[in-house]
Amino acid sequence: MTAELKQRVAERTSELLDAVQRQSELAQLLPHADRRRNEFLALLGHELQNPLAPVRNAMAILRVQNTAQNETLNWCVDVIERQANQLTRLVDDLLDVSRVSQGTIKRRRDVIDVHGILHAAIEASRPLIDARRHTLDAMIGSLPVPVCGDSARLRQVVANLLNNAARYQNEGRRIEVRVASNDEGVAISVRDWDIGVAPDMLTHVFELFTQDERARDVAQGALGIGLSLVTRLVELHDGTALLTSEGVGTRHHIHHPTRGAVGRSGARRAPERGTGRARTSG
Repeated sequence: MTAELKQRVAERTSELLDAVQRQSELAQLLPHADRRRNEFLALLGHELQNPLAPVRNAMAILRVQNTAQNETLNWCVDVIERQANQLTRLVDDLLDVSRVSQGTIKRRRDVIDVHGILHAAIEASRPLIDARRHTLDAMIGSLPVPVCGDSARLRQVVANLLNNAARYQNEGRRIEVRVASNDEGVAISVRDWDIGVAPDMLTHVFELFTQDERARDVAQGALGIGLSLVTRLVELHDGTALLTSEGVGTRHHIHHPTRGAVGRSGARRAPERGTGRARTSG
């Protein structure tokens, strides 16, 4: 081996060792950065809660007054109420993301009916759906579908999907909710008719604070928190979250194991191209 070749090998080896050392240092910093982020989210959520409480109290006082005779005052109260409710949902999502990341979120394991969860989620999302003048098509059946889980958290999952569908499409569109069940579990899907999700974003939309660039102008008050929280809460229930899109419209799929399957299925996320997506009936 010539001296020149030896020198080149030595230099390349040194570069590789330096790269490995830098990667090791970065890996050691990641847990600290993740912890600091979670602490920041928790602090931000709590600090935002403080000014919201008096705003909501003042709004409630105004609401009990006879505002019907003053159209301007009534309009102002309606605006304050809608925006305060929106801020409250954002703060709650921030706090929940922090709790899930730190493993401190509380979750019950009760036997509950999926239909009760869906009806409660629809009721919670109805103001936003109506404000955006969307039509909600809910084909959820009537027979009981028992699952094991936390009704409040599962209701939050479905409500976040409905709110997401209401925000990320132009006004006056359609939202579709479907439920199917078998021995393996329950599948809930929420579809909208928005501009769709870019193929390269399908694997990233479940990440915190991530939004498709094409949808930012359409979204109303969205920060890219909802889908991240959805998939984390679903995984806490041993379920899976999946997003499919064919360019026009997006469908969110949630699979929750049946009572007997809870604890056996592995939590995972697998967004994929929408060519295999379930087609809309009717």
